[in-house]
Parts: sequence; structure tokens; C-alpha cells
Amino acid sequence: MISPSELARLPFFRDLDDEERELLAGIARRESAAAGQRIFEEDEPSHTLYIVVSGLVSLRQKTRHEAPEVAMSAGHPGDLIGVSAMLGEAGVHPMSGVCLEPTELIEIDAPVLMAALDSNPAVGYRILRRLNHIEAERLAAAWSQIRSQGRAGEITHG
Repeated sequence: MISPSELARLPFFRDLDDEERELLAGIARRESAAAGQRIFEEDEPSHTLYIVVSGLVSLRQKTRHEAPEVAMSAGHPGDLIGVSAMLGEAGVHPMSGVCLEPTELIEIDAPVLMAALDSNPAVGYRILRRLNHIEAERLAAAWSQIRSQGRAGEITHG
């Protein structure tokens, strides 16, 4: 189990009060992963939300080209990864997560988290609003990266 004070040190949980962090601490667990360990796989069902405490996780996607995978982004300390677990039963990982160095993670089972949030709608609203903000930032960054790769007026297919 994770202590509420440990959660308070992570940006994602900072604006929650002690009682709310207590609720979440009861469903979170700390896990260690070795360098090279794959913590989740692309296209596999996503049931766990991860918060990187220390270490570095490469988020990779399969390609249609020579390289079997390409690094798309990375999970650094404080980052949430595996967020697709919060999309419900249909959630699948859009990327694989591979530890580049020894990594400490906080894992939260998404269905258990959703049940906890259902029982406390005020906390649920703040958590889901925070998740929405994080995903909106990631989407904006992805669109910016895509725009930087194209040429004005060019339409590509495939």
C-alpha cells in the first residue's frame, strides 16, 4: 500500500485533500521494474493506470517499416502512463511501455479506481478532469509534431 503522504508528493494528486488521498492510497500499490522490463504491451487490454515514481519508461509503437518498434515518448518521474485504462472496458494500450532503467511505479487498477470515484463524485470529477487535461496536452503536442512533419498544402494518404 502507498501512504497518502507519498501520493501528495506526486503532481497528479497534489490538489486532493488528505481524505481523498487516503481513499486513493488504499487502492494503489508500489511496483519495481528492471531495466528492459516490458510493463504493458501495445494492443493488449489496458486495466492498470501507472504513475512513474522514479526511472524512465519508453513508450513505443510497432511500425510497418524495418524497425520493429519506434519510441514515441517517455514516461518520466511524476508522469501518468497507461491512461487508456481509464477509457473503460474497450481500453487497449496504444503503445508498449518498456523500462529503460530500474523504475519504481505506482499501479492503480482502473476498474477499482472507477468504483472508488463513483462512490465519491467530487474526487471523481477532479481526477477525471485532471486526466482530461493531461490527455488534451498530449493530443496538442502530437498534433504539433504531425504539423511540423508535413509541408503546407500537401495531403498524404496511408
